[in-house]
Amino acid sequence: MPITVLPTVAASLHCVAYSGPITPRDLDEVLTSYAGESGATARRDKLVLFREDVDLSAITSEALENGRGRLRAIVAQTAMPMVTRTALVCLSSSQRSKVEEWFGLVADQQRPVTRKLFTSTRLAAEWIGLTADEIEDVLQCVGDPGAPLASVA
Repeated sequence: MPITVLPTVAASLHCVAYSGPITPRDLDEVLTSYAGESGATARRDKLVLFREDVDLSAITSEALENGRGRLRAIVAQTAMPMVTRTALVCLSSSQRSKVEEWFGLVADQQRPVTRKLFTSTRLAAEWIGLTADEIEDVLQCVGDPGAPLASVA
């Protein structure tokens, strides 16, 4: 599957990278994995990276709506003791509109989450509040030089 959970030194961060063609089945598998983590991931900040080569053309509005319903059900079963942050990073200008639609998937959650869409991994990591060492580790894990570009939203 072209979706990778990246290990980072920031224990409070759940970092996922999407690359290549992503299908509705891939999205379903990610949500199944997320649900199976007993809420541990739900209580962590998230950095979701859509790499330059990502292709989301197979992800229809219907697939996103189905994902939104599944995510609501998962979140409803998870105790959320603190506010978490979700940063989505889109490095592919051709996929930006689909990532903005995807952004609606996480923006629709009924829980204390702040979220923002970026075009730079470095800015996203800074916004999450990672230390300088954690930021460099994330940039190394995702293979992004981390040039500070303007955020999208």
